[in-house]
Amino acid sequence: MIKNMMQEQQVSLKDIDFKYYFHHYLRLFWKWKWFIIIVGPLMGAIALFGVLQMGMLKYPPLPATVYIGVQSPKSKTFDDFTETGLNKERLILNRTFLENVVKKLSLQLTISGHSRYEIFDSLHVDSIALLGSYRFEINKKNKNEYAILFSNRIMNIKNKVIESGTFSSLERLNFSGIYCDFSQTFLENPHNFSFSVSPSRYAVDRILNKLKVTSPDPREQINYFSATLESNDYPLLAQTLNAIADMFVEKNTAIQKKALKETIVELEKQLSAAEQQLSKSKSELRNFLANNPSAGISQSTQQTMSELISLETGSTETNNLIEELQNLKRKYYNSSKIEQSQVISEMIVFLQTHGSFAAPSLQANLTQYTQEKDVASQNYAKSHPIFAEIEGKFASLNTRTIQAIDSYIIQLKKSIADRNSSIQKFTSKLRGLPSQELRFAELQKRQDIDSDIYSKLLSKYNEAKVSESVGGADVFIMEYAAQPIAPSRLIQFAKSAGIIFAVMLLFAFGPAIGMDLIDKTARSEQALTRMLPYRFLETIPIIKVSKSQNQWTPKNSEQKVQVSEILITMPGIQPPSAIELFRSLTTKVLLDYYDVHDRCFVVTSYEMDEGKSTVAANMAVALAQNGVKTVIIDCDIRRGVIHKILNLKKAPGLTEYLYDVSKATHSSSVPLPIQPTEIPNLWAIPSGTFDENPPRLLRSPALSALKAQLIQESFFVVIDSPPVAVAADSAILNNLTSKYILVVRSGKTNVVNLRKLLKKDYPMIDSKVLGVILNMGENTVPKRYYSYYYDNTKRRSRSD
Repeated sequence: MIKNMMQEQQVSLKDIDFKYYFHHYLRLFWKWKWFIIIVGPLMGAIALFGVLQMGMLKYPPLPATVYIGVQSPKSKTFDDFTETGLNKERLILNRTFLENVVKKLSLQLTISGHSRYEIFDSLHVDSIALLGSYRFEINKKNKNEYAILFSNRIMNIKNKVIESGTFSSLERLNFSGIYCDFSQTFLENPHNFSFSVSPSRYAVDRILNKLKVTSPDPREQINYFSATLESNDYPLLAQTLNAIADMFVEKNTAIQKKALKETIVELEKQLSAAEQQLSKSKSELRNFLANNPSAGISQSTQQTMSELISLETGSTETNNLIEELQNLKRKYYNSSKIEQSQVISEMIVFLQTHGSFAAPSLQANLTQYTQEKDVASQNYAKSHPIFAEIEGKFASLNTRTIQAIDSYIIQLKKSIADRNSSIQKFTSKLRGLPSQELRFAELQKRQDIDSDIYSKLLSKYNEAKVSESVGGADVFIMEYAAQPIAPSRLIQFAKSAGIIFAVMLLFAFGPAIGMDLIDKTARSEQALTRMLPYRFLETIPIIKVSKSQNQWTPKNSEQKVQVSEILITMPGIQPPSAIELFRSLTTKVLLDYYDVHDRCFVVTSYEMDEGKSTVAANMAVALAQNGVKTVIIDCDIRRGVIHKILNLKKAPGLTEYLYDVSKATHSSSVPLPIQPTEIPNLWAIPSGTFDENPPRLLRSPALSALKAQLIQESFFVVIDSPPVAVAADSAILNNLTSKYILVVRSGKTNVVNLRKLLKKDYPMIDSKVLGVILNMGENTVPKRYYSYYYDNTKRRSRSD
């Protein structure tokens, strides 16, 4: 199958006439040469200017990414509700946080067209720095001197010199709150550069517009997030991202330490109270045993006591959870609108930590809505309706979170109720014991419960102290941002050159190719044969007559007559090959009529002014010069011009003859309107005066009789008919002839419409087309062949 496909492909490639397309487009581009020569370089210069303006020859903006790990809430052994909960990564998009990064790295200062570290080793911008644009310029007259120019539109300052000096003393800049140390590379090769100082909020906006932050997804066990930034200053890009990451970890560590201290203080209070309660319960049990040394409990009672202790301890822990949830709810209702979003985040973390089924969905929605809000803040004004829609989503999330908390509280209360029911059963069972054993069991139970509470609090306290001493944060940097690798200059130049070259080709050659694609005309034999399914007969070039020969005197006339159409019998024909082309054309026609008695064909075209009458007249002349007795009939009754071409009288002509025959009793009494011409063997019947109804005359039996009479007298009949797109006269002549010859004017005739018209409206003509002639086409005969053709101007005798 593959082999067959390859064979089909090879055959299809062979069918492509590459030579035709090569010559076709070569001629096309030669025709448009001046347009291409002017527009090509012009568009190349414009494209080069655009490439330079867009900075395509400079290093392109590339991204860098830092990865930050987040400790999963489920891995914690004690509750730690920080300010951001699971949405810690949103802190990176906080404007106050980013403003601290901007001030730390002095990102208010930006340099145009250069990397910061190409110019400066270090820099610092204070709050007192003048906002505006600065220009470091080298003195053109004295290359050892420099000046710094300051401009600010608001302050109406332009190119004010604020500092100047010599390069011998230049190591740093120190003016108006700007402190910069120059790099050794710049000092060795100084050059002009521009920089600007903008408000820190603008620098924050520049970061927010390019900064992209992902979110952890506990459901997919992705406990990390990434921050990606894009810039063309690669060293500064990596430094900025890493500073953001370090400051983020530092901020979260400070938050966690603060929370740990508060937790330790609270645990110390609870541990002190639990220790006192445990000491009291131990003392009571010790006193009871001292007074009742024989007291004891059975093994079954001991087992019951263990289960009862476990139930009561669980109830206590559950009550603590309920109390925490109630505190969160009170905190939510007593907080401002901004603080409520933080409390909701804490609630979701609590639910997720304690295994609530609603928590993953709530967390996913919180992350999604937060991202939508961040994106909207970067692209829309605060008054945009999208913010109202997002706030509605947050309100719905808050409602669902409160409902989840209430459902979880109900679940916990039900758990307590179940435990209390079990406790009552075990308590009723213990009440059946003797009083001394029952008292011992109660004291033992109280001591065990207090001991369990104390040990759990002590464990939490120790964990908190360990965390405080270790200082570990719940966020950590997994991978610092690496400086992007600069692309090859050669590749950038190649891309830019490709863009410039493509623009030049598009605008220089594109219009020519576009016009050619929509062009429905033909300008060469190859194009015409591809567009029309008829036999190609000949290409007739544009024929001219030398100015000295443009007037000629007809035979038996003393007055000079000016002619507009050109016959091949006129002296000074250019190119000389035109005479031989018409002779070759008529030879082809004569071969088609070999041994044919009814020798007649109709010459027509698609529209007016395509040269059909001139071609018909010259074909008739060539036939006559070949010794063929020829008559040309001008059936273009509407606007016939054969009489002008052959210098004859227009009337009496065909219309008068047909009109007289229709009135005469015997057609033989009406003389034939045939007129002799100056050319031997050539006669003509002009169109005559205009008739209001040409189709009626052309359908007349007299015309058929006239044609039959001429054939009987051994005439070769050439009929010039109106264009097919103008009138239906050519189709009416279908009964007179068996052949049609179509004349197509190069670059003018709509060949596609001609084809459609013949196929759809005139199939009788379509089936009888002898061939097609390309008129006023390109002269393809080399000039070196001209001496081979007969020259009418010299009238040379054929001595050889």
